[in-house]
Amino acid sequence: MIKKTYQISGFDCPNCASKSEKHLNTKEEIESAVIDFNNERLFITYKDEPLPIEKIKEIIGEVEDDPIVIKPLESKKKEKEKLFDKDAIIILIRIIIVIALMITAKILESPLGERSWVVIMLYSIALAIGIYDVIWEVISNIIHKINPIDEHLLMSISCLGAFLIALFPDAETVFFDGVMVLALFQIGELIEEILSKKSKEAIRNAIDLRADIAHVIRGDNVIDVNPEELAIGDSIIIKVGEIIPADGLLVSGSGNIDTSSLTGEALPVSVKEGDHILSGSILSSGSITIKVEKEFSSSTISKIMELVENSGEKKSKVDKFITRFARIYTPIILLIATLFVLIMGLVTKNWQTALYNGVFILIIGCPCAIVISIPLAYFAGIGLASKNGIIVKGASHLDQLCHVSTLFIDKTGTLTYGNFGVSKVVAEGISEEDFYNYLLAAESKSTHPIAMAIINNRNVDEYVLNTSGYEEYAGLGVKTIYQKHVIYAGSKKLLDNQGINAPEINEEGTIVYLAVDGKYAGYTLLNDEIRENSQQFINKMK
Repeated sequence: MIKKTYQISGFDCPNCASKSEKHLNTKEEIESAVIDFNNERLFITYKDEPLPIEKIKEIIGEVEDDPIVIKPLESKKKEKEKLFDKDAIIILIRIIIVIALMITAKILESPLGERSWVVIMLYSIALAIGIYDVIWEVISNIIHKINPIDEHLLMSISCLGAFLIALFPDAETVFFDGVMVLALFQIGELIEEILSKKSKEAIRNAIDLRADIAHVIRGDNVIDVNPEELAIGDSIIIKVGEIIPADGLLVSGSGNIDTSSLTGEALPVSVKEGDHILSGSILSSGSITIKVEKEFSSSTISKIMELVENSGEKKSKVDKFITRFARIYTPIILLIATLFVLIMGLVTKNWQTALYNGVFILIIGCPCAIVISIPLAYFAGIGLASKNGIIVKGASHLDQLCHVSTLFIDKTGTLTYGNFGVSKVVAEGISEEDFYNYLLAAESKSTHPIAMAIINNRNVDEYVLNTSGYEEYAGLGVKTIYQKHVIYAGSKKLLDNQGINAPEINEEGTIVYLAVDGKYAGYTLLNDEIRENSQQFINKMK
């Protein structure tokens, strides 16, 4: 079996996508087909050889009149999706016109009368503008020999029925009701499209951590290429603030990388020659050269992107149930409404009231809200989570949260802000003021996050101008000369390597030792700040 993923777009609604998915699964060449309407993905598992894209479009065209576009899955970054594209703007304009005509007609009912030709004409124009695409869906289903009993048929009967009731001589005119139902239906369709696009954008922003360019060393030159053009063995230079474009081995330089996008851990990771670096990480300080070990399509960030973008293939149990439920629910509602009209009409002989109530049964029983709300609720949930930096691989995983009994929570950046600050200073043999001066001098030229936390937005230009002999020891600390004093600031291992005796400090937090002129001069303790709502969060989790 061969599995293929395509980009697919052009469907008007989830029901259209569901109808096409069902039809694809009837073909002998296809083992299984899944259409993810929200993420615009088509997943097909073939029994043998894959079908050409034109053939897939032809199969979908047997049941769908919408102009469907199918393309091979692209891994390049997508442009920001517009909330209001051409189709959405057209729907919005139609809604505004329908509502304007409807309100105008309602206002004119008082002076001209409910059955005035002007009033009826305004309502009729509003109905025609709002309903033509709904009726066309019904006609299209009949032309393609597809079961036409769906929400479009119910909506068509409901709105046209409201106008037909007015044909009774003494009937109450319900033109306004018929047009209002149609306007609400179209507003719902527009809201669904906007919410879907917003969720897509949130998911894309949360996971799209692919680099735009890679600085490749070619001979004596450094050229910028698309990361997809990288080959195994290429040497690439990473600058501060850049996203690492490919998985590789660090062959030159050192620095600190932010891996929070991959691991959720906010604390920077020190890297040096010989370390393996994952794509999607960000170089926060230093300068490094990496030898590419994996092609772009096999890199860590590409695999993560693929997992999340293809999350729609893993539909939730409720989503699958609703798809099956809608197929039998709509015919049942139509049957109930028909039987109600016939029985009530025969018993009471009041066909006007019977028809009126039958139409409202169809309106109330329309499955649009059910068919749309369930998948959209899951997708909106995934989108909202993505907006807050939480990546969910599919709707099925949301269902599994109901069965969680034990939760492991990472502290840094989850229960805390991930921002370090000085919580304690212990000076040995020097004043606290001198301790701070020496410490700031040592860290003044460093771009390490711990140095930034110690400096804490202070103006350190004076220290920068009066220091010399600055050296940085990857993962250990720094050395500098300030006012003719040799200063070391960093871990205990740094002082040990210089033959400086320092006590072992056992305290919760990050400890920065200080040595001046070969003597231990004290330490400072840095701690992460606890989030204000951490206690509330833990209580809710319980």
